[in-house]
Amino acid sequence: MAKRMTRFAVAVHILAILEIHKKKRNTSDDLAAGIGTNSAFIRRVTSMLGKANLIKGEPGVGGNRLLKSVEQITLFEVFQAVQSPKENKGFGEFSCLSMYELPGDEKPESVLIHGVLKDIFVSVEQAIEDELSLATIADVVTEARRRMSSPNYKSKLAEIFQFDQIGNS
Repeated sequence: MAKRMTRFAVAVHILAILEIHKKKRNTSDDLAAGIGTNSAFIRRVTSMLGKANLIKGEPGVGGNRLLKSVEQITLFEVFQAVQSPKENKGFGEFSCLSMYELPGDEKPESVLIHGVLKDIFVSVEQAIEDELSLATIADVVTEARRRMSSPNYKSKLAEIFQFDQIGNS
């Protein structure tokens, strides 16, 4: 679950950065530094995004660029793009709603309860899919820009960096 969700969050971050800094090269090293991970992991995620026709990577130090408008890229599409072929395409692990296996000698009420839970979980997973289908990378970028322009942004940023400098001294 952690790998899948980390890939999803990093993929959303990458796509948002590619929009925010669309005039820059946005190499794997640049993206890795900004996200706080290594460039090999970024290349794995950008490769998945490339296979989904969301971005194009230029070999060498050419960088990455978006192939679609951020208004067209839903978070659900990003979630699907970063699933490896062997992983379940559903949201069970994403939503922490993984079902348990019934033992072979289960009682009738256990089978019924398991079935009821499974039906509820399917409904919740559908709601997650619906919500992610409504949200776009443009929404993420718009909200990030809104927060950056808020009066509190610079003071919060100064607090963070001052804390980091004290912690690193």
